[in-house]
Amino acid sequence: MLPSSGSALSQLVDSYHLWDCLILFAVLGVYHFLTITILHGFRFLGEVNEAYYNYRARCAENRRRYKQVVAESGHILSRGAGTS
Repeated sequence: MLPSSGSALSQLVDSYHLWDCLILFAVLGVYHFLTITILHGFRFLGEVNEAYYNYRARCAENRRRYKQVVAESGHILSRGAGTS
């Protein structure tokens, strides 16, 4: 909403015909804010995506190690049972 016509700022803007500049600066400010917000949003999504795939890779590696340990334990137990 525009300020009342009695304010000094409104009189200054009216006397120098600065409404176009103020509107332009407001629109550019909103545009700049939106571009920064979108940029940081995509960066955040990229970091979340990377963290998710790192987590999945760690889970797969832990599963592989667990299967390896279980397989080695089975061999050790079977060798021990055959020799006694």
